[in-house]
Amino acid sequence: MKNTALFSIVLLVFFCCGLPGIAQAEQVSLHQALQAALEDRPLVQAQAAEQAAAAANQAAAVSRYLPRLSLSEQFYATNEPGGSLFISLNQQQMKLSPTADTYNDPPSRKDFETRLTLSQSLFNTDNLFQSKRAAVLSEAAVANARQGQAGAAMTVIEAYLDVQQSAADINRATTALREAEEVLNMARQRTEVGTGLKAETLRAQTRVNDAQLGLLTAQHAQQLARHRLAFSMGRREGEVDIAGPLRLIDLPVPTDHDRLQRGDLQALRLQSREAQLATRQTRATFLPQADLQASYIMHDETTPFGNDADAWSVMAGLRWEFFDGFERSHRQASATARHKAATARSEEQARQARLALITVRLQAEQAQLAVIMATTARQAAEEARQITLNRYEAGLASLTDLLAVQSELEHARHALIAAETGQIKARAMTHFQQGTLLDALFISEGEDSL
Repeated sequence: MKNTALFSIVLLVFFCCGLPGIAQAEQVSLHQALQAALEDRPLVQAQAAEQAAAAANQAAAVSRYLPRLSLSEQFYATNEPGGSLFISLNQQQMKLSPTADTYNDPPSRKDFETRLTLSQSLFNTDNLFQSKRAAVLSEAAVANARQGQAGAAMTVIEAYLDVQQSAADINRATTALREAEEVLNMARQRTEVGTGLKAETLRAQTRVNDAQLGLLTAQHAQQLARHRLAFSMGRREGEVDIAGPLRLIDLPVPTDHDRLQRGDLQALRLQSREAQLATRQTRATFLPQADLQASYIMHDETTPFGNDADAWSVMAGLRWEFFDGFERSHRQASATARHKAATARSEEQARQARLALITVRLQAEQAQLAVIMATTARQAAEEARQITLNRYEAGLASLTDLLAVQSELEHARHALIAAETGQIKARAMTHFQQGTLLDALFISEGEDSL
């Protein structure tokens, strides 16, 4: 008897030590938790940065259509006959000589050349396909970021429901402890009046100890669930409690169709399209390239950026490479294989997603039936406990019978809590697998908050 009392005191100390952490936890609504996750989760931030990088790459690819303007300054000194002659011509200082000695053995000359050059591509298939591929990859990055938001939202919902279930488990464990203490008091009273056995009191005390341990376990589970909720919101540490329960009616019923709107599947399809464009780009490399270049040139003998003489030039060119050692053919074969791999990967992921959708739909149906059955079982267990309790008080039932029905009631309550939570999770997961979770939560595309 002393050992059981000591055990109860130890459990009470641990239980009380855990209370401050629970009482001081911050409370957030589901929308606040989702908003924090979409803003603070590192994974969501990383995918948003990847989306920005893809958009910048698209802009860079489009900029290839624009002209290029460059400025260069070169210094040149020589006494080579040809170079000296050209310097004289460029600086417009050429003087005719009656003999060739001046040209054959010229003095050393210096030249500062300032050149402003404008280059414009007239026809280049690489520019065309690079801009198309960059646009497709940018769209794929948007789809991936959208899927990342959906994944973060699903993680928050699961963590939120875990906290919600842990709170219900604490209420259940508290009720179980109160009922166990009620049975213990009755067993003690019967022992005192001589109608009960001491063994029954000890068994009732053991049931109280088990109920205290169950309450402590539920409390610790709640603390862990709150830590997980804080982590899902993007926080490094701490606990977060829920401001209110998430109900099944808070999530709309998923539309029963086989069209998947998941961002990851859309991204894979776009990556396959980008690989197809890469294949077309390698084929187009057999076509010629044309460009235009215009320059304004200044020459000066002594001063950089000087202007002793100036000139201009315009040049248009066409380049057509007929043979490159089969390099382009090999690159085309590589791009074709990459396109085939991307297409197969997209199809494989789509098939797995369809199977996952079938699975969660069956789980949702099972969860709905589980709630109905668990509700009925709890009602029956509560009624059985009350009847057995009345019989025990009247001396018509044993303590063993009462503890048995009480254990069944505890199991039924736990099963109902788990079934109700599972039903909400199953509906949310159905939305997630269909790609409609963000729409169900009223999170529009491109928004980071609700």
